[in-house]
Amino acid sequence: MSVPYRRAEDGTVSLSRCGLELTLIDCPVKRAGFRSFFGVWLARDAARDLRFLVDCGPAVAFPRIMEAIQRHSDGRLDALLLTHIHTDHCGSAGSLVRAFPDLRVIAPAKGTPHLVDPSRLMASSRSVLGDLVDAYGEQLPVPGANIATAESIECLLVIPTPGHAPHHDAYAYRSEGGVVLFPGEAAGVHLMSVSGSRDLPDGSSATPYLRPATPPRFLLPVALASLDRLRETGATLLCYPHFGVSADPSLLDEARAQLLLWRDVCKRRLDEDPGAAGDPLGSLLPFLLEADPHLEAYSRLAPDIRERENFFIANSLRGVTGWILEETAERKDR
Repeated sequence: MSVPYRRAEDGTVSLSRCGLELTLIDCPVKRAGFRSFFGVWLARDAARDLRFLVDCGPAVAFPRIMEAIQRHSDGRLDALLLTHIHTDHCGSAGSLVRAFPDLRVIAPAKGTPHLVDPSRLMASSRSVLGDLVDAYGEQLPVPGANIATAESIECLLVIPTPGHAPHHDAYAYRSEGGVVLFPGEAAGVHLMSVSGSRDLPDGSSATPYLRPATPPRFLLPVALASLDRLRETGATLLCYPHFGVSADPSLLDEARAQLLLWRDVCKRRLDEDPGAAGDPLGSLLPFLLEADPHLEAYSRLAPDIRERENFFIANSLRGVTGWILEETAERKDR
């Protein structure tokens, strides 16, 4: 469902909905295809005199985020809400605290030690992402004194949503105009063409481009339960970090159904070819492209964006197949 928006000279996308002025900040990194992918949401509630960010992109996004705060938030920021502690979502946190010393940083409790000391996070990120971490930039620590709780923000609901990451929270902001949901990656990746370019699906498809974000170690029942909690929020607007906005809450149902479809397709393929898990793009993706209507727009992505998607699709398939193989082994042991 389309949402009216304004596109500013700085490339940000702004809209007014549910009592909030919302700005989506595109934070590209210097890697082919990594544009219109890392999104940071800047929200301004004039009635409550509150300005907050949801996620803050990789460390290299800091200058672009600061420009947007100056332009769209009068140079003021009160709080930073982090959905999870992955470097592409929390990398600029330490830099933002230096710019705004009183900034309240709200994040999943089990992840906050990695904000205070990001050394282990950077090392584990490199083991998964390789030299892509260098394109994200070096993450600065967040002082422990800046870590805050969600109770400090009126009308903010925290929804525990493990699945994409073991510690992952989504945020629902309630107002008289409705519920704005910031699902992080618990509801998958929803690419929306906000630029009017041909880089992303332009809305001509009957279904939006939607895919799971299920890196190893993935636990399907945990992810499904998280989606069920998101559906219970009564969201009227979905603000995705990857990448865009929708006023269609049924996308949460679609994300749930998609996870089950990927499970079924991958399980059939593994039954036919046990080695398929070792070649996710060659042995699994073609079957998903045929079976999953939400991947219909995949062939219309710009070549470099499609290559970027291949990297993350392969990682998501490793998560799904890893779970299937674990479940199969456990059943045999019973």
